[in-house]
Amino acid sequence: MRFFPFKIFVLCILMPPILYLGSVTWIEYGLSASYERHIEKVCTGDMSGLLDGKISLADALQKNVGAFLDNRHVIEKQLKIVVTILSKQGDTLYPLVYGEDRPSFNSQDNLQLAGENYRMLNEGLDVRVSVTLSPSSPLSYALLGFLVAMSVGFFYVRYTKGVENARHESEQNESKWASMLEREEEYRSKLDSLTDERKDMETRVNEMKNKLAEIRLSEDGLVEEIVQLEKLLAENAKLQKAQNEEIEALKSMIERNEGEKKARLKKKVKGHDATEKRFKTLYKNLIFNEKAIEGFKDLEEDMKLKCEEVIHLLNNEPDKVIIKRKVFGKKNRETVFEVIFSYNGRLYFRKVKEGGTEVLAVGTKNTQDRELEFLDKL
Repeated sequence: MRFFPFKIFVLCILMPPILYLGSVTWIEYGLSASYERHIEKVCTGDMSGLLDGKISLADALQKNVGAFLDNRHVIEKQLKIVVTILSKQGDTLYPLVYGEDRPSFNSQDNLQLAGENYRMLNEGLDVRVSVTLSPSSPLSYALLGFLVAMSVGFFYVRYTKGVENARHESEQNESKWASMLEREEEYRSKLDSLTDERKDMETRVNEMKNKLAEIRLSEDGLVEEIVQLEKLLAENAKLQKAQNEEIEALKSMIERNEGEKKARLKKKVKGHDATEKRFKTLYKNLIFNEKAIEGFKDLEEDMKLKCEEVIHLLNNEPDKVIIKRKVFGKKNRETVFEVIFSYNGRLYFRKVKEGGTEVLAVGTKNTQDRELEFLDKL
């Protein structure tokens, strides 16, 4: 867990919704400006009818803007567009409000209607467009899916790097452990040599003491030699003590490394047991060989998903499983079937007498020889 990019994981969770909200706001703003420019171009349409007084400006806006909105692309119709057109006096020209009093013109008032249209066009129109992207529209789903895919890809890159760092550290620890074992053996050899030397010196001291007792004339020389030998013994004892301390330190380091190695092994066994228990719970129509569980654990995460899809299909609808070939279909030997998943993945199973199915092995193209050798020994 020390190399697991937890901060990156949290960032990848928060990044898609934040970017989604920002992107939707930016898209809505850009589309509003774009639609506003288009509606300003098409809202009046043919100017001759307006200037001749044949149609009012409000009716022309209803017709032209309505036609523009109706002729949008199918994808664009997923957008909610609210168009409001006002005159400079603040009168709402589009959309028409039902029940609102509007001046009526007959054929004798064409000149007055033309003048009114000309006046409002000359003063200018206030076109307001609001675009809203619905969260339940396919465009929203596509945008959110893209952001999620980008976040997952970024997290996968960082996670892969963390796994590589963990593997590198594990290799370094194994190398240090081997080096410490070699040093321990070397120091043990030195300690044995010093022990033998000490015994030899003790023997010599005892011999000199016996000679001292027998030969009084050479007492002074013998005492001086004994003193020297005792000094050598003291130095030897110091060296021996230092060697023992260093050996104890090495033992402590080795025990600590062994504890870490056992913890990693225990964690791996626990993950293996959890996978086997989950498979037995979910896929009651299948029997899983120990080799299959181990092979599944060694797969990469994306290949595990593809492999479990095949296992799920084999459990629920075995007739729909696409078999690549038969393995070991010779006389006096049960037929084993090979299934391919995720291009490089390999799964081997066979039918058992009770009518069920046994998953024998799981692996990849690179480990295919190992699986075939296992199947050959069944």
